[in-house]
Amino acid sequence: MGKRLLLLTGPGGDAQGWGNLAVTESLQKTIESLDVHCDIGWVETVAD
Repeated sequence: MGKRLLLLTGPGGDAQGWGNLAVTESLQKTIESLDVHCDIGWVETVAD
């Protein structure tokens, strides 16, 4: 199995200065261009 990465994001990311979902998706594409599988996990609460 190759390298894998999980990016966690949620509705607070933009408000906290990390950028909106489009920024996360752009980062995902950049990571995948380095031959690393990258998923995005959307988290809204601690229970998620």
